[in-house]
Amino acid sequence: MMGGEGCFESYGDVFNADDWVSNGRRIVVKWETDYGDRGTCHDAGGEAGPGNYCNANLRESGRVRIQVVERNGAEGPDYYPGPWSSWWSID
Repeated sequence: MMGGEGCFESYGDVFNADDWVSNGRRIVVKWETDYGDRGTCHDAGGEAGPGNYCNANLRESGRVRIQVVERNGAEGPDYYPGPWSSWWSID
């Protein structure tokens, strides 16, 4: 079971990764646009703190989608990958 959540806020192009469980893993929000940009937002804080906010500075047009995973380290294997979200308007 995944120990956190992620979201996207179009105002400011902000992604949020929120790790709820102190288990040595992190919550990662993987994102991609319909014009080819992609990236990640990580939170490894466990139960302490409000999560991590990442500003992506996306184009004012286009769409974005996210997938939330639990990961062992910054580049380690993904655990409990959630489904990709629907495509959301960036503007």
